[in-house]
Amino acid sequence: MRFPEQTRKGSAAHTDALRRLDEARGHRSDMRAALDASKGTSGERAAGDAFAWATEQASAREAWAVWIERGY
Repeated sequence: MRFPEQTRKGSAAHTDALRRLDEARGHRSDMRAALDASKGTSGERAAGDAFAWATEQASAREAWAVWIERGY
């Protein structure tokens, strides 16, 4: 038998997850700006890699926040 899970919105874990998500989104935005600035330069590939990593991190943080919100 499975009992319905309850959301953890408003908990310390949820608040922390949202803070980390905000930070990850800010970092992704910074990396996007760096990528745009590096177009056509020798640093473009490294900037692209950094942006890809930042995008992955933001996606992971978002998934974690949703997981907490759903109470799993």
